[in-house]
Amino acid sequence: MNEIARRLLRQKLDSAGTAVALALLALMTALPPMLAAGPSRWIALLLIAGGLVSKDASNGSLQMILARPISRVEYLLGRLAGALGAYAAFLLFATVVGLALGRAFGARPPDPKGLATELAAALLDGALVVATLLFLSTFLPAYGDVVAYFATGVALSTTLGLAQSSGRARLASAARLVQGNIFPSVPWDALADARRLPLEAVGRWALALVSYLVLAAVVFSRREFAYGHD
Repeated sequence: MNEIARRLLRQKLDSAGTAVALALLALMTALPPMLAAGPSRWIALLLIAGGLVSKDASNGSLQMILARPISRVEYLLGRLAGALGAYAAFLLFATVVGLALGRAFGARPPDPKGLATELAAALLDGALVVATLLFLSTFLPAYGDVVAYFATGVALSTTLGLAQSSGRARLASAARLVQGNIFPSVPWDALADARRLPLEAVGRWALALVSYLVLAAVVFSRREFAYGHD
């Protein structure tokens, strides 16, 4: 599994374009307010986690990997660990750069506890996104996982907005229920005080995370891969 994780890191960093893009996004993420949930952080996560399975399947690498004494579940867990490790490194780099820039310009240093909470929240949110993309990547080609992720989110948000504006309470309730279970949102800023953390929201997050991983394992275990095709 460790080798699979390292392989993903090499794949991402061996591409000069991806490496430069991640470096620029890290600089943008380092700007105040540091590590805020802005587009740069999410774009970096999608660059890291997009095509986790489909890229190996399309270039023929997956067939060679699975020919080794490694199970498909181990492969999936290795890809998950590699993506999360890469995202953690991205966040740490952005944090170090942000602290250095703040010190250079005489800015007030951030509260260590608040910064640690923000890092933990970013990783926990990122874990669910990676698990979702991992599942989608087991049956969608290329970066179809990223497209499907965005399309589903837009469709649910649009349905909810239209239902609310037209007064369709049942449709709005159904859309809100689906959205809350497929893309659960947790106020991780309450991590600093565990007593304020809403257990129901955390439960939905954990259930979604486990469900995506189980579904990824089920779909991936049933797929047959032809050499050089996704």
